[in-house]
Amino acid sequence: MKALCIDDEPFVLQQNILMCQNSGCFSSVNGAMNSKEALSFLEDNKVDFIFLDINMPNTSGLSLYEIIKQKYPHIALVFVTGYSEYALTAFQMHADGYLTKPISTEDIKAEVNHINDQKNRFKTLPDIFVQTFGNFEIYVKGTPVKFERKKSKELLAYLVDKRGTSVVRAELASIFWEDSLYDHSKQKQLDVFIQSLKKTLKEYDIQSIFEIEKGELRVNPLNFKCDYYDLLDDKEEAKQNYCDNYMNAYSWSENTKAYLSLKHLKNDSLPNL
Repeated sequence: MKALCIDDEPFVLQQNILMCQNSGCFSSVNGAMNSKEALSFLEDNKVDFIFLDINMPNTSGLSLYEIIKQKYPHIALVFVTGYSEYALTAFQMHADGYLTKPISTEDIKAEVNHINDQKNRFKTLPDIFVQTFGNFEIYVKGTPVKFERKKSKELLAYLVDKRGTSVVRAELASIFWEDSLYDHSKQKQLDVFIQSLKKTLKEYDIQSIFEIEKGELRVNPLNFKCDYYDLLDDKEEAKQNYCDNYMNAYSWSENTKAYLSLKHLKNDSLPNL
């Protein structure tokens, strides 16, 4: 595995690089002092882990995290900071890990092992796994699907939330544009989102999870595994993995989240939504 340490303080950066090297977890460790250096390095080099300082000038570690996570979702990102109050922020952003300065080789080993254990969980999953706990993601044999458009990804997320129920275009428009009039312009935009979604699914050879007929759209739940569906079926692993986080990026998911939180709190079967 290969690591990249990012910190604007030269001494701290060298210390972090040294700790990573001494941990024995990585075949190579490199450093960057700002976002420009880091993103330039990532364009030409394979990286498995990034240890990222939060307090940096110009582009903060939090902003850089969002950029890297969007472009390189396979990389494990661990926040490294001298301020413990950032722990909640890191949790809310669903960072892969969080370490408080000064870091030690043992800290790095423990964090790397924990993250790798979580990733190894996907190896036992079926070919297509839909994750709804936390952020919405789709994995094909453990590899995250990259969507060309955010709205196409959200469209699929909404259909997953509906669990196979058919949805008409007007309903999708109300989700994307709320009270705006569903006019010809919106229809054209929605067509673009749908075509982009179909293109992405075809690229990953997972077209079978999505169906469209007579203007109605739905997912086929029989063709993928989903943590949300497993929780509704009271499967033990899903119960253990659910932590009151469900499709956090989408405001329309709040009703389902409230239902799941109540179900989880009672640890009992509730009537289906």
